[in-house]
Amino acid sequence: MWHLVYYRLYTKDGVIESYNHIYSNDRSIGRILTKAVTPPHSVSYLKRRSRARLYVDDPAALVIGNKDFEKRAGETDVSKDLPETPDTTDTRYVYYRVYDDMGRVNVLSIAPLRTVSSLKSRLLKAEGCLGDDGQLFENMGSDSSIDDTNLLTLLGDDYPGSTEDQPMAIVCKKRQLIMSPPKPPAFSKKIKAKITESYIYYPTNWLPISTGEVFFTDGIVIEHLGYPGAARLWTP
Repeated sequence: MWHLVYYRLYTKDGVIESYNHIYSNDRSIGRILTKAVTPPHSVSYLKRRSRARLYVDDPAALVIGNKDFEKRAGETDVSKDLPETPDTTDTRYVYYRVYDDMGRVNVLSIAPLRTVSSLKSRLLKAEGCLGDDGQLFENMGSDSSIDDTNLLTLLGDDYPGSTEDQPMAIVCKKRQLIMSPPKPPAFSKKIKAKITESYIYYPTNWLPISTGEVFFTDGIVIEHLGYPGAARLWTP
């Protein structure tokens, strides 16, 4: 009798999508048939197929390197008619505050072994922070940051950041938003010069023009002062 092997997929920065996901609202859980694992059924080979367990509500975790994740092939076809995960009322979160903003992440989105380091990596990614040198504090009143090697009991009832009124605190360098440059005005109207003029006597930065030269304008008329004693100029 063949069994199904369930697993959840991670990088060090957090949970990622499985090619073999089985739920529409949690694409990190996958499964394979045990018959897909060739003998001998060693841990190293099982890791290549999935490092997993027989129960969907207690999948084991497979953590891959970020470079391996980047090398993965494109997404495979998976049926869109997938069920949702069973009851999620027991979902646990880690609450945190970064500057003036409150946030939270699902505990299951944090890569095992669920140390301070893996939690910090998850929060840095969630907040779009630069680098890996952020500092994580147990709460807003802590005098010093938590050691990266400390293990966190995130699946218990009481852990740092388990409640919204006692969030952890993270200090990091925020990634600056890249603003798109403003679009230039649409110069869609065509005009043709009827004179030749150098404009060297006008207090403007106009370029010289020649009769018959074609220009494009947005159609907006602007008033300019000419040289002393001359009339005002109106140009498109």
